[in-house]
Amino acid sequence: MADLERQVRKQQTHDWRRGGFTAEETAVPVEQAVELRLAGETLATLHCTPDHLHELAAGFLLGQGLAGSREEIKTIQVAADRRVVDMELADAAAPLGKIAATVVYSGCGQDAGIISPGITGIDVSDEGQPFAAADLRLALSQVLRRGEAYRTTRAVHSAGLCTLRGRPLCHREDVGRHNVLDKVLGWAAGQCLEPGQLFIASSGRVSVDAVPKLVRFGITVMVSKGVPTSWALDEADRLGLTLAGSIGPEKLRIYTHPERISA
Repeated sequence: MADLERQVRKQQTHDWRRGGFTAEETAVPVEQAVELRLAGETLATLHCTPDHLHELAAGFLLGQGLAGSREEIKTIQVAADRRVVDMELADAAAPLGKIAATVVYSGCGQDAGIISPGITGIDVSDEGQPFAAADLRLALSQVLRRGEAYRTTRAVHSAGLCTLRGRPLCHREDVGRHNVLDKVLGWAAGQCLEPGQLFIASSGRVSVDAVPKLVRFGITVMVSKGVPTSWALDEADRLGLTLAGSIGPEKLRIYTHPERISA
């Protein structure tokens, strides 16, 4: 319940129906600006749901390639008002000037991303069991059902990290579709998991900056309720990420690298 209290608030409204207005109360998603600081320098400002901020910060560092593992992150401290997160890397000599120069804010205002169209040499292995199409659909439906804030407001994104058999290990929600991926990856970084045997199920549209996040972490498959953008598909194809989408009750569309998915 504590998570939902940070995710949702009540709002008084005036609802019109034929015949006049009535005073009502509805649930709306909480959105808050959270400043990420690395070694005292502003790294990014995320417009996000202010819960699971340790995971959000860790996932951001890992997904953007600023840390290679959870062990490379020395400390993460969340301020009492949950508006600032201070982070330190184990390597105190990180090139902060170069990092700051590559951070941009997305047009949606929900996440900050490092644009890395030239990223190469990421090893995404195809070894191991294939992912069953039915299990991808099962996992996506379970992730969507677990979204308490989504059910309450219809205005947040959900994502889950799932096993080969379609069981979600971790589920998170956020007003930003990229933030929710960072929260899931930040959680996963603290676990003993084999990312190549897991996949992401998500409610949101897949845009290009989600692709390197997942590939850097070793995730090979993502299924989403939303449709990938053309640039996301180009990068997924180049970097070896399988992108799939649900397009009906009994139909799954595989956009890239279908060799990982079994019937």
